[in-house]
Amino acid sequence: MKVNKNTETEVLKVYNTWLHSYLNGDVATYDKFLDDEYHFIGSATKEEFLNRKDTTQFFADTGDQFAGKTELRNETKTLEHFGELIFITHVFDGWFLHEKEWNFYSRFRFSSTLRKNKDGWRFIYQHFSMPDSKTEEGETIGFEKINEENQQLREAIQRRTVELESKNRELEIEGALQRIRAEAVAMKQSSDLLDIVVTMRTEFIKLGHEAHYFWHMMWLPEKYEKAMTSGDGTKIGFVMELPRHIHGDIPMLANWEKSDDAIVIYPMDTEAALAYVDKMVTLGDFQNIDPQAPSENDIRHIGGLTFIMARTTHGEIGYSLPGVVKNPPEVDLEILEKFAGAFDLAHRRFLDLKKAEKQTREVAIELGLEKVRSRSLAMHSSNELRDASALLFIEITKLGIESITSGYVLLDEDEKIGWNYMPDPSTEKIMPIATGVFHDKTDNMKSIIKN
Repeated sequence: MKVNKNTETEVLKVYNTWLHSYLNGDVATYDKFLDDEYHFIGSATKEEFLNRKDTTQFFADTGDQFAGKTELRNETKTLEHFGELIFITHVFDGWFLHEKEWNFYSRFRFSSTLRKNKDGWRFIYQHFSMPDSKTEEGETIGFEKINEENQQLREAIQRRTVELESKNRELEIEGALQRIRAEAVAMKQSSDLLDIVVTMRTEFIKLGHEAHYFWHMMWLPEKYEKAMTSGDGTKIGFVMELPRHIHGDIPMLANWEKSDDAIVIYPMDTEAALAYVDKMVTLGDFQNIDPQAPSENDIRHIGGLTFIMARTTHGEIGYSLPGVVKNPPEVDLEILEKFAGAFDLAHRRFLDLKKAEKQTREVAIELGLEKVRSRSLAMHSSNELRDASALLFIEITKLGIESITSGYVLLDEDEKIGWNYMPDPSTEKIMPIATGVFHDKTDNMKSIIKN
Protein backbone atom coordinates (compact mmCIF):
# COMPACT_ATOMS: atom_id res chain seq x y z
CA MET A 1 0.00 0.00 0.00
CA LYS A 2 1.24 3.43 -0.89
CA VAL A 3 2.37 5.63 2.02
CA ASN A 4 0.63 9.01 2.35
CA LYS A 5 2.70 12.14 2.09
CA ASN A 6 2.71 13.08 5.78
CA THR A 7 3.73 9.60 6.91
CA GLU A 8 6.42 9.42 4.21
CA THR A 9 7.89 12.70 5.42
CA GLU A 10 7.94 11.52 9.06
CA VAL A 11 9.44 8.12 8.24
CA LEU A 12 12.12 9.45 5.86
CA LYS A 13 13.21 12.00 8.46
CA VAL A 14 13.74 9.18 10.97
CA TYR A 15 15.42 6.96 8.37
CA ASN A 16 17.78 9.64 7.09
CA THR A 17 18.75 10.70 10.61
CA TRP A 18 19.43 7.08 11.55
CA LEU A 19 21.37 6.50 8.29
CA HIS A 20 23.59 9.53 8.93
CA SER A 21 24.41 8.24 12.41
CA TYR A 22 25.16 4.80 10.95
CA LEU A 23 27.54 6.14 8.30
CA ASN A 24 29.38 8.37 10.80
CA GLY A 25 29.72 6.08 13.81
CA ASP A 26 27.20 7.94 16.05
CA VAL A 27 26.30 5.07 18.38
CA ALA A 28 23.87 7.00 20.64
CA THR A 29 21.75 8.32 17.76
CA TYR A 30 21.89 4.95 16.01
CA ASP A 31 20.58 3.15 19.10
CA LYS A 32 17.89 5.79 19.77
CA PHE A 33 15.87 4.75 16.70
CA LEU A 34 15.83 1.01 17.47
CA ASP A 35 12.75 -0.60 19.01
CA ASP A 36 13.22 -2.71 22.13
CA GLU A 37 12.18 -5.74 20.06
CA TYR A 38 14.63 -4.94 17.27
CA HIS A 39 16.11 -7.75 15.05
CA PHE A 40 18.96 -7.35 12.60
CA ILE A 41 20.59 -9.52 9.88
CA GLY A 42 23.60 -7.90 8.24
CA SER A 43 25.79 -8.67 5.20
CA ALA A 44 28.82 -9.83 7.22
CA THR A 45 29.20 -13.42 8.43
CA LYS A 46 28.65 -12.69 12.13
CA GLU A 47 25.93 -10.04 11.73
CA GLU A 48 23.01 -12.07 13.04
CA PHE A 49 21.45 -10.35 16.06
CA LEU A 50 17.99 -10.92 17.47
CA ASN A 51 18.08 -8.14 20.05
CA ARG A 52 18.79 -4.45 20.27
CA LYS A 53 21.66 -4.67 22.79
CA ASP A 54 23.85 -7.00 20.74
CA THR A 55 23.20 -5.06 17.55
CA THR A 56 24.24 -1.75 19.08
CA GLN A 57 27.32 -3.32 20.68
CA PHE A 58 28.44 -4.74 17.35
CA PHE A 59 28.03 -1.33 15.74
CA ALA A 60 29.99 0.29 18.56
CA ASP A 61 32.82 -2.25 18.03
CA THR A 62 33.01 -1.98 14.24
CA GLY A 63 31.56 1.39 13.19
CA ASP A 64 34.93 3.12 13.07
CA GLN A 65 35.95 0.88 10.15
CA PHE A 66 33.69 2.79 7.76
CA ALA A 67 32.68 5.93 9.67
CA GLY A 68 33.33 9.01 7.49
CA LYS A 69 34.74 6.82 4.70
CA THR A 70 31.51 5.82 2.94
CA GLU A 71 29.47 7.34 0.13
CA LEU A 72 26.09 6.15 -1.20
CA ARG A 73 25.71 6.67 -4.93
CA ASN A 74 23.05 5.77 -7.50
CA GLU A 75 20.50 5.15 -4.74
CA THR A 76 16.77 4.58 -4.67
CA LYS A 77 14.35 4.36 -1.72
CA THR A 78 10.90 2.74 -1.84
CA LEU A 79 8.36 3.06 1.01
CA GLU A 80 5.38 0.73 1.45
CA HIS A 81 2.65 0.64 4.10
CA PHE A 82 1.37 -2.72 5.45
CA GLY A 83 -1.02 -2.25 8.35
CA GLU A 84 0.89 -0.56 11.15
CA LEU A 85 4.26 -1.31 9.53
CA ILE A 86 6.30 0.75 7.08
CA PHE A 87 8.71 -1.09 4.76
CA ILE A 88 11.69 0.79 3.28
CA THR A 89 13.72 -0.78 0.46
CA HIS A 90 16.96 1.18 -0.03
CA VAL A 91 19.27 0.15 -2.92
CA PHE A 92 22.57 1.93 -3.66
CA ASP A 93 26.18 1.61 -4.81
CA GLY A 94 28.59 1.61 -1.88
CA TRP A 95 31.84 3.54 -2.35
CA PHE A 96 34.62 3.54 0.24
CA LEU A 97 37.57 5.86 0.74
CA HIS A 98 40.93 4.06 0.68
CA GLU A 99 43.82 6.38 1.45
CA LYS A 100 42.99 9.25 -0.92
CA GLU A 101 40.92 7.41 -3.52
CA TRP A 102 37.24 6.43 -3.61
CA ASN A 103 36.67 2.82 -4.66
CA PHE A 104 33.49 0.99 -5.60
CA TYR A 105 32.79 -1.87 -3.20
CA SER A 106 29.43 -3.40 -4.16
CA ARG A 107 25.74 -2.86 -4.74
CA PHE A 108 23.93 -2.88 -1.37
CA ARG A 109 20.30 -3.62 -0.41
CA PHE A 110 18.97 -2.28 2.93
CA SER A 111 15.52 -3.53 3.95
CA SER A 112 13.99 -1.84 6.99
CA THR A 113 10.70 -2.29 8.87
CA LEU A 114 9.45 0.48 11.17
CA ARG A 115 6.60 0.61 13.67
CA LYS A 116 5.29 3.68 15.47
CA ASN A 117 5.31 3.70 19.27
CA LYS A 118 5.04 6.42 21.91
CA ASP A 119 8.46 7.81 20.89
CA GLY A 120 7.67 7.90 17.18
CA TRP A 121 8.75 5.70 14.29
CA ARG A 122 11.27 3.05 15.33
CA PHE A 123 13.03 0.19 13.52
CA ILE A 124 11.88 -3.28 14.51
CA TYR A 125 13.74 -5.21 11.79
CA GLN A 126 16.54 -4.59 9.28
CA HIS A 127 18.32 -6.77 6.75
CA PHE A 128 21.43 -5.69 4.79
CA SER A 129 22.73 -7.72 1.82
CA MET A 130 24.89 -7.65 -1.30
CA PRO A 131 24.34 -9.46 -4.63
CA ASP A 132 25.71 -13.01 -4.93
CA SER A 133 28.97 -12.57 -6.87
CA LYS A 134 28.79 -16.19 -8.02
CA THR A 135 25.72 -15.64 -10.22
CA GLU A 136 25.68 -14.39 -13.78
CA GLU A 137 22.89 -12.37 -15.39
CA GLY A 138 19.71 -14.43 -15.53
CA GLU A 139 20.83 -16.82 -12.76
CA THR A 140 19.38 -17.10 -9.29
CA ILE A 141 22.19 -19.29 -7.93
CA GLY A 142 25.72 -19.72 -9.31
CA PHE A 143 26.11 -23.51 -9.49
CA GLU A 144 28.78 -23.27 -12.20
CA LYS A 145 30.73 -20.70 -10.24
CA ILE A 146 30.52 -22.78 -7.08
CA ASN A 147 31.68 -25.86 -8.98
CA GLU A 148 34.58 -23.88 -10.44
CA GLU A 149 35.56 -22.57 -7.00
CA ASN A 150 35.32 -26.08 -5.53
CA GLN A 151 37.61 -27.38 -8.27
CA GLN A 152 40.06 -24.58 -7.58
CA LEU A 153 39.87 -25.43 -3.90
CA ARG A 154 40.55 -29.11 -4.58
CA GLU A 155 43.53 -28.19 -6.74
CA ALA A 156 44.82 -25.83 -4.05
CA ILE A 157 44.47 -28.58 -1.43
CA GLN A 158 46.31 -31.01 -3.69
CA ARG A 159 49.13 -28.53 -4.26
CA ARG A 160 49.32 -27.83 -0.55
CA THR A 161 49.37 -31.55 0.23
CA VAL A 162 52.28 -32.06 -2.15
CA GLU A 163 54.08 -29.07 -0.63
CA LEU A 164 53.54 -30.41 2.90
CA GLU A 165 54.69 -33.90 1.92
CA SER A 166 57.80 -32.38 0.34
CA LYS A 167 58.43 -30.29 3.45
CA ASN A 168 57.96 -33.29 5.71
CA ARG A 169 60.40 -35.25 3.56
CA GLU A 170 62.94 -32.44 3.86
CA LEU A 171 62.48 -32.50 7.63
CA GLU A 172 62.97 -36.29 7.71
CA ILE A 173 66.20 -35.98 5.73
CA GLU A 174 67.45 -33.11 7.87
CA GLY A 175 66.61 -35.14 10.98
CA ALA A 176 68.71 -38.04 9.70
CA LEU A 177 71.61 -35.71 8.87
CA GLN A 178 71.34 -34.06 12.27
CA ARG A 179 71.54 -37.44 14.03
CA ILE A 180 74.69 -38.29 12.06
CA ARG A 181 76.21 -34.90 12.90
CA ALA A 182 75.29 -35.23 16.58
CA GLU A 183 76.94 -38.65 16.78
CA ALA A 184 80.01 -37.22 15.07
CA VAL A 185 80.31 -34.40 17.59
CA ALA A 186 79.86 -36.88 20.46
CA MET A 187 82.74 -39.15 19.33
CA LYS A 188 85.05 -39.96 22.26
CA GLN A 189 87.70 -41.96 20.42
CA SER A 190 88.78 -42.33 16.82
CA SER A 191 87.37 -45.88 16.55
CA ASP A 192 83.87 -44.40 17.03
CA LEU A 193 84.02 -43.44 13.35
CA LEU A 194 83.04 -47.03 12.54
CA ASP A 195 79.80 -46.66 14.50
CA ILE A 196 78.83 -43.72 12.30
CA VAL A 197 79.11 -45.90 9.19
CA VAL A 198 76.50 -48.19 10.78
CA THR A 199 74.34 -45.17 11.67
CA MET A 200 74.47 -43.89 8.08
CA ARG A 201 73.16 -47.19 6.75
CA THR A 202 70.43 -47.27 9.41
CA GLU A 203 69.28 -43.72 8.56
CA PHE A 204 69.45 -44.44 4.82
CA ILE A 205 67.19 -47.46 5.22
CA LYS A 206 64.79 -45.58 7.53
CA LEU A 207 64.34 -42.96 4.81
CA GLY A 208 63.05 -45.71 2.54
CA HIS A 209 66.13 -46.34 0.39
CA GLU A 210 67.70 -49.71 -0.41
CA ALA A 211 71.28 -50.50 0.58
CA HIS A 212 73.07 -53.73 1.43
CA TYR A 213 76.65 -53.11 2.51
CA PHE A 214 77.52 -49.54 3.50
CA TRP A 215 81.11 -48.31 3.80
CA HIS A 216 83.56 -45.49 4.09
CA MET A 217 87.00 -45.54 2.52
CA MET A 218 89.92 -43.21 3.06
CA TRP A 219 92.13 -42.56 0.05
CA LEU A 220 95.73 -42.54 1.30
CA PRO A 221 98.79 -42.11 -0.97
CA GLU A 222 99.71 -45.81 -1.07
CA LYS A 223 96.56 -47.58 0.07
CA TYR A 224 92.87 -47.43 0.90
CA GLU A 225 91.59 -47.90 4.44
CA LYS A 226 88.07 -49.29 4.25
CA ALA A 227 85.40 -50.23 6.80
CA MET A 228 82.12 -51.92 5.77
CA THR A 229 78.99 -52.87 7.66
CA SER A 230 78.03 -56.47 8.21
CA GLY A 231 75.54 -58.20 5.95
CA ASP A 232 72.62 -57.30 8.23
CA GLY A 233 73.90 -53.74 8.73
CA THR A 234 73.90 -53.89 12.53
CA LYS A 235 77.67 -53.55 13.02
CA ILE A 236 80.98 -53.21 11.21
CA GLY A 237 81.78 -56.47 9.43
CA PHE A 238 84.95 -55.70 7.45
CA VAL A 239 87.98 -53.57 8.28
CA MET A 240 90.74 -53.77 5.68
CA GLU A 241 93.58 -52.11 3.83
CA LEU A 242 93.67 -52.30 0.02
CA PRO A 243 96.36 -51.26 -2.48
CA ARG A 244 95.53 -48.20 -4.57
CA HIS A 245 95.80 -50.09 -7.85
CA ILE A 246 92.71 -52.16 -7.00
CA HIS A 247 90.70 -49.18 -8.27
CA GLY A 248 93.49 -47.68 -10.34
CA ASP A 249 93.15 -50.67 -12.67
CA ILE A 250 89.42 -49.89 -13.19
CA PRO A 251 89.16 -46.90 -15.58
CA MET A 252 85.71 -45.78 -14.43
CA LEU A 253 86.77 -45.58 -10.76
CA ALA A 254 90.24 -44.22 -11.49
CA ASN A 255 88.81 -41.42 -13.63
CA TRP A 256 86.14 -40.64 -11.02
CA GLU A 257 88.75 -40.24 -8.27
CA LYS A 258 90.61 -37.72 -10.44
CA SER A 259 87.43 -35.79 -11.32
CA ASP A 260 85.20 -33.43 -9.36
CA ASP A 261 82.06 -35.54 -9.85
CA ALA A 262 80.16 -36.10 -6.63
CA ILE A 263 78.75 -39.55 -7.47
CA VAL A 264 79.85 -42.63 -9.41
CA ILE A 265 77.79 -45.75 -10.19
CA TYR A 266 79.79 -48.91 -10.88
CA PRO A 267 77.58 -51.83 -11.98
CA MET A 268 79.20 -55.29 -12.30
CA ASP A 269 77.72 -58.38 -13.85
CA THR A 270 78.26 -61.73 -12.16
CA GLU A 271 81.74 -62.46 -13.52
CA ALA A 272 83.00 -58.92 -12.97
CA ALA A 273 81.65 -58.95 -9.39
CA LEU A 274 83.32 -62.31 -8.64
CA ALA A 275 86.61 -61.05 -10.07
CA TYR A 276 86.45 -57.87 -7.96
CA VAL A 277 85.69 -59.75 -4.73
CA ASP A 278 88.47 -62.29 -5.45
CA LYS A 279 90.93 -59.46 -6.06
CA MET A 280 89.86 -57.74 -2.83
CA VAL A 281 90.30 -60.94 -0.80
CA THR A 282 93.67 -61.67 -2.40
CA LEU A 283 95.16 -58.18 -2.07
CA GLY A 284 93.45 -56.99 1.09
CA ASP A 285 94.98 -56.89 4.55
CA PHE A 286 91.96 -57.69 6.75
CA GLN A 287 91.71 -56.72 10.39
CA ASN A 288 88.13 -57.95 10.56
CA ILE A 289 86.07 -60.24 8.32
CA ASP A 290 82.29 -60.55 8.27
CA PRO A 291 81.17 -64.18 8.70
CA GLN A 292 78.03 -63.22 6.77
CA ALA A 293 80.03 -62.24 3.69
CA PRO A 294 78.35 -63.40 0.46
CA SER A 295 79.73 -66.54 -1.13
CA GLU A 296 80.35 -67.11 -4.83
CA ASN A 297 76.95 -68.82 -5.06
CA ASP A 298 75.30 -65.81 -3.39
CA ILE A 299 76.79 -63.42 -5.95
CA ARG A 300 75.76 -65.69 -8.81
CA HIS A 301 72.26 -65.88 -7.38
CA ILE A 302 71.81 -62.08 -7.24
CA GLY A 303 73.37 -61.60 -10.68
CA GLY A 304 76.28 -59.35 -9.79
CA LEU A 305 76.84 -56.21 -7.71
CA THR A 306 76.46 -52.47 -8.10
CA PHE A 307 78.59 -50.00 -6.13
CA ILE A 308 77.26 -46.46 -5.61
CA MET A 309 79.79 -44.02 -4.16
CA ALA A 310 79.81 -40.38 -3.09
CA ARG A 311 82.92 -38.25 -2.76
CA THR A 312 84.02 -36.93 0.65
CA THR A 313 86.91 -34.64 1.53
CA HIS A 314 89.01 -37.67 2.48
CA GLY A 315 87.78 -40.33 0.07
CA GLU A 316 84.30 -41.80 -0.29
CA ILE A 317 81.25 -43.30 1.29
CA GLY A 318 79.11 -45.79 -0.56
CA TYR A 319 76.74 -48.71 -0.60
CA SER A 320 76.11 -51.81 -2.67
CA LEU A 321 72.99 -53.15 -4.38
CA PRO A 322 72.39 -56.67 -5.67
CA GLY A 323 72.55 -57.20 -9.40
CA VAL A 324 73.31 -54.74 -12.19
CA VAL A 325 71.61 -51.39 -11.43
CA LYS A 326 72.66 -48.82 -14.02
CA ASN A 327 70.16 -46.13 -13.06
CA PRO A 328 69.36 -46.12 -9.34
CA PRO A 329 66.71 -43.58 -8.22
CA GLU A 330 67.99 -40.01 -8.44
CA VAL A 331 66.69 -39.25 -4.95
CA ASP A 332 68.91 -42.04 -3.55
CA LEU A 333 71.96 -40.36 -5.06
CA GLU A 334 70.94 -36.97 -3.65
CA ILE A 335 70.58 -38.44 -0.16
CA LEU A 336 73.95 -40.19 -0.37
CA GLU A 337 75.60 -36.92 -1.41
CA LYS A 338 74.06 -35.18 1.62
CA PHE A 339 75.27 -38.02 3.86
CA ALA A 340 78.78 -37.55 2.46
CA GLY A 341 78.74 -33.94 3.64
CA ALA A 342 77.57 -34.97 7.11
CA PHE A 343 80.20 -37.73 7.29
CA ASP A 344 82.94 -35.17 6.61
CA LEU A 345 82.19 -33.71 10.02
CA ALA A 346 82.74 -37.14 11.57
CA HIS A 347 86.02 -37.53 9.70
CA ARG A 348 87.29 -34.16 10.92
CA ARG A 349 86.43 -35.27 14.44
CA PHE A 350 88.23 -38.56 13.73
CA LEU A 351 91.42 -36.72 12.71
CA ASP A 352 91.27 -34.52 15.81
CA LEU A 353 90.85 -37.56 18.05
CA LYS A 354 93.66 -39.41 16.27
CA LYS A 355 95.97 -36.48 16.87
CA ALA A 356 94.94 -36.25 20.54
CA GLU A 357 95.32 -40.02 20.99
CA LYS A 358 98.80 -39.91 19.49
CA GLN A 359 99.79 -37.07 21.79
CA THR A 360 98.33 -38.89 24.80
CA ARG A 361 100.22 -42.05 23.80
CA GLU A 362 103.49 -40.17 23.48
CA VAL A 363 102.97 -38.60 26.89
CA ALA A 364 102.18 -41.99 28.45
CA ILE A 365 105.32 -43.54 26.92
CA GLU A 366 107.47 -40.67 28.08
CA LEU A 367 105.97 -40.87 31.56
CA GLY A 368 106.67 -44.62 31.74
CA LEU A 369 110.26 -44.09 30.57
CA GLU A 370 110.76 -41.34 33.11
CA LYS A 371 109.58 -43.61 35.93
CA VAL A 372 112.01 -46.36 34.87
CA ARG A 373 114.86 -43.85 34.47
CA SER A 374 114.17 -42.32 37.88
CA ARG A 375 114.09 -45.73 39.56
CA SER A 376 117.34 -46.72 37.84
CA LEU A 377 119.12 -43.52 38.90
CA ALA A 378 117.91 -43.99 42.47
CA MET A 379 119.56 -47.44 42.90
CA HIS A 380 122.00 -47.81 45.78
CA SER A 381 122.92 -51.47 45.23
CA SER A 382 123.03 -53.90 42.33
CA ASN A 383 120.19 -55.90 43.82
CA GLU A 384 117.83 -52.96 43.17
CA LEU A 385 118.14 -53.65 39.46
CA ARG A 386 115.44 -56.23 40.04
CA ASP A 387 113.08 -53.51 41.23
CA ALA A 388 113.79 -51.39 38.14
CA SER A 389 113.07 -54.41 35.93
CA ALA A 390 109.79 -55.09 37.75
CA LEU A 391 108.80 -51.45 37.22
CA LEU A 392 109.64 -51.80 33.51
CA PHE A 393 107.21 -54.72 33.25
CA ILE A 394 104.49 -52.69 35.01
CA GLU A 395 104.92 -49.68 32.72
CA ILE A 396 104.93 -51.81 29.57
CA THR A 397 101.69 -53.43 30.73
CA LYS A 398 100.10 -50.03 31.40
CA LEU A 399 100.79 -49.04 27.79
CA GLY A 400 98.68 -51.95 26.60
CA ILE A 401 101.62 -53.86 25.12
CA GLU A 402 100.86 -57.57 25.29
CA SER A 403 103.74 -59.20 27.12
CA ILE A 404 104.15 -62.36 29.16
CA THR A 405 107.01 -60.89 31.08
CA SER A 406 110.09 -58.65 30.77
CA GLY A 407 113.48 -58.72 32.39
CA TYR A 408 117.23 -58.54 31.97
CA VAL A 409 120.22 -60.85 31.49
CA LEU A 410 123.42 -60.69 33.53
CA LEU A 411 126.44 -62.25 31.84
CA ASP A 412 129.13 -63.94 33.94
CA GLU A 413 132.11 -63.90 31.58
CA ASP A 414 134.30 -65.97 33.87
CA GLU A 415 131.75 -68.75 34.18
CA LYS A 416 130.49 -68.27 30.62
CA ILE A 417 126.93 -68.13 31.99
CA GLY A 418 124.06 -65.68 31.50
CA TRP A 419 121.39 -65.33 34.19
CA ASN A 420 117.89 -64.33 33.07
CA TYR A 421 115.92 -62.29 35.57
CA MET A 422 112.19 -61.94 34.77
CA PRO A 423 109.23 -60.94 36.95
CA ASP A 424 106.51 -63.42 37.80
CA PRO A 425 103.36 -61.85 36.20
CA SER A 426 101.24 -62.83 39.19
CA THR A 427 103.51 -61.20 41.80
CA GLU A 428 105.63 -58.84 39.63
CA LYS A 429 108.63 -59.95 41.70
CA ILE A 430 112.00 -60.66 40.02
CA MET A 431 113.61 -64.05 40.38
CA PRO A 432 116.29 -65.89 38.35
CA ILE A 433 114.31 -68.46 36.43
CA ALA A 434 116.69 -69.36 33.60
CA THR A 435 120.38 -69.69 32.74
CA GLY A 436 122.25 -69.39 29.47
CA VAL A 437 125.59 -70.73 28.24
CA PHE A 438 127.76 -68.74 25.80
CA HIS A 439 131.17 -69.30 24.27
CA ASP A 440 132.50 -65.77 23.98
CA LYS A 441 131.27 -62.21 23.65
CA THR A 442 130.57 -62.47 19.95
CA ASP A 443 128.66 -65.74 20.00
CA ASN A 444 124.90 -65.92 20.08
CA MET A 445 123.69 -67.16 23.40
CA LYS A 446 122.01 -70.57 23.49
CA SER A 447 119.41 -70.57 26.20
CA ILE A 448 118.94 -73.65 28.29
CA ILE A 449 115.84 -73.43 30.45
CA LYS A 450 116.27 -75.01 33.85
CA ASN A 451 113.73 -75.15 36.63
